[in-house]
Amino acid sequence: MKKIINLILLLLFCNIIKLGAQTYAIPPNGQTTINGVNISSSSVGFVDQWPVAYASLPCYQLGAKSIRVGYNASNANGVADAPWVVTLKFDRPVNNLVFVIGATGSSPVPSGREDFNFTANQGAVTISAITSCNTTITGNKITGGLYGDYGGGGAFKITSTTWFTQLTISGQGGLAGSLIALKDFISKPLCYNSGLGGTPDGYTNVGITTQTKQQVWPDNVPNGFLALESSTKGMVITRVPHVSATPNLVTDAIKDPKEGMLVYDIQDKCTKLYNGTIWNCIKNTCDSSGETPRKIRLGSYGSWVIGGNAFPAYNSQLTNPVNYGPTGTFKGITGFEFSNITSLLETTTAAQLKVNYDIINGFFEKVSSTNAQKIADYVKLGGVAIINIDNPQYDFSAILNSFGITGPYSSYGEINARSSITNQLSNVFGDTKDIALLGSDTQGRVLANQLPSTSTIYANETAVGGGVAVWTIGGDFKGKVIFVWDEGIFRTPISGTVIDTSQEKFVHNLMAYALVQLGFQP
Repeated sequence: MKKIINLILLLLFCNIIKLGAQTYAIPPNGQTTINGVNISSSSVGFVDQWPVAYASLPCYQLGAKSIRVGYNASNANGVADAPWVVTLKFDRPVNNLVFVIGATGSSPVPSGREDFNFTANQGAVTISAITSCNTTITGNKITGGLYGDYGGGGAFKITSTTWFTQLTISGQGGLAGSLIALKDFISKPLCYNSGLGGTPDGYTNVGITTQTKQQVWPDNVPNGFLALESSTKGMVITRVPHVSATPNLVTDAIKDPKEGMLVYDIQDKCTKLYNGTIWNCIKNTCDSSGETPRKIRLGSYGSWVIGGNAFPAYNSQLTNPVNYGPTGTFKGITGFEFSNITSLLETTTAAQLKVNYDIINGFFEKVSSTNAQKIADYVKLGGVAIINIDNPQYDFSAILNSFGITGPYSSYGEINARSSITNQLSNVFGDTKDIALLGSDTQGRVLANQLPSTSTIYANETAVGGGVAVWTIGGDFKGKVIFVWDEGIFRTPISGTVIDTSQEKFVHNLMAYALVQLGFQP
């Protein structure tokens, strides 16, 4: 009996060693390829990389270059938070990810301080322990034990109810932080659609080959216009530095895209096709990893916001299925649901905002620097923010500064603006270049020289010496934050449920732009 028990323990121990023998080195910010799947990683807060292997056998073993999270050297006895967020994006759908977590628990910290929250962009996450020491699992959260030593941790399988392409991990941290690394995952196999059968419409008349010419070639290639053949050479199409998903006629390499145009984007490392509205990386359509149509969760902060009582006409246009829905003008979503987050922002983290809201709109009242930074971090995590600035008496400095906008904010703007003759947020609802835009009551003023260099301007005040009216900011924010100089653009002169005026088309092209930034297709 004793020999049997010893054998079982030996097998379990060997299995644990095998499980922890290799973890993948994923940078806190960067890209890596594992088993043919490209993984893009980004982080916010107290995150860096631990250079050497780390183990606490028989519970876990991490390889070199695991991610260290929640470390804050300035903490005293673990009292202060060291919040962190790590986001992993996969270029193919994945599931059943195994993470090895180590070094949880380090000093007398409040219960639940070192935690790991897992949220996927598709489906509901559950967690199961493969090995576990001094940790507990509650829903989609792993928590280190109170007064635990550096041995707390284990190996955990993260499973969603469906395949997903993005996983957000977040926590509150602790004095010495913890280590986390990816051990394993499964990816959804690529699918292939069979070619159409039947009689060809015709055959190819022109061919170019580097091989020995066969008498029946290219006449035996069905349904072709031009056949290229080589065993050692490839075809190179036009290569450009970059084209934005929504064309930017100032910064894009292609200034006048045409429907059906095909290029290779050097920055995004993919072949892109322009469909007349947006540039898309060409992917297999039978297993698209894009966003599945669903309702968009829009959270608002303050008053005079989208979804609030001040914008009844614009809200009704958003919820009209003729405009947004499977048979509407923008077909990639099923509608909108609105909620107010004014009372929640103070106690909600950026990661929690990202989990619960696709778009956040506001901020027609003063917001603290801490809460403004949460919105900026939310955008860095992939959320979209539409910022309404207005009367300077509400002091928008904190929200402007959090996105890198400099200088004083104390001047009133001009009620009239005009959209750019070159830049357009989108054209889903029609061409809105060079049109008049009207605000209401009071406006705020930000000058072009106050903006970060990565900004794109889509409208300007018409007054001499006026400021910018509608703009986005790139760089770390990747164009996912949209500023407007006056909330009145969404209510005056917006009316009815039909989108039929130039300004109505502009503000809905703005929303279409936001949806495309989230991964939804028109």
